[in-house]
Amino acid sequence: MGKGDEGRRGGDRAQGVGRKPGYGGAVTVCPAGEKPYACPHCSRAFADRSNLRAHLQTHSDVKKYRCRACARTFSRMSLLARHEEGGCRGAS
Repeated sequence: MGKGDEGRRGGDRAQGVGRKPGYGGAVTVCPAGEKPYACPHCSRAFADRSNLRAHLQTHSDVKKYRCRACARTFSRMSLLARHEEGGCRGAS
């Protein structure tokens, strides 16, 4: 950092608190360990609202991602990918 860069990089702001760079100030970063976004269906909580939104899909009855090997369905593509990478054993 050069002279005078302190203001642009957050200066003496605590590490992990404030706004993420590169997002136009739209994403707030929580202090380490803080999880203000709680799931209304279970005991899980998240630091990012986007992670809560993704988690809420697991409580949905809509399961639009289907494993081709065993026909098991998933609410998120990432869960299907994890299932397939974990060695789906077909229709067992």
